Amino acid sequence: MRTMVFKWHRAFKEGRENVEDNPRSGRPISSTNDQNVEVVRAVVAKDRRLSVRMIAEETGLDKNAVHRILTDHLHMRKICGKLVPKNLSVEQKVNRLKICQDLLGRLKIEPDFLDKVITGDESWVFDYDPETKQQSVE
Repeated sequence: MRTMVFKWHRAFKEGRENVEDNPRSGRPISSTNDQNVEVVRAVVAKDRRLSVRMIAEETGLDKNAVHRILTDHLHMRKICGKLVPKNLSVEQKVNRLKICQDLLGRLKIEPDFLDKVITGDESWVFDYDPETKQQSVE
């Protein structure tokens, strides 16, 4: 940081008046423009099982740029080897509602149902019915 201050001080002392960076040659800093977003969207639409590296190779973009486009612009994330939108579709919401209603119905019929649940996540509920030593001997 201190070195940069000295560099700027020297530049202004030598007559520089503009505080903007000088134009540089080479690749632009950001390759996340509308055209590249659409290119990545088309590639992902063809095959959602591609890795970020494979998408980068196919599009000619940097891996970091592809990752930024997927997460920030297309609002996607990687789940089980498949890129999926973070937001649920209407069909997925209806399915989730049906599953929750089924679980609530089971809870009314069998009040100790949740005592048997070992673990759960958004997709699965694992049911376990423990046996006593006596039951396992039989």
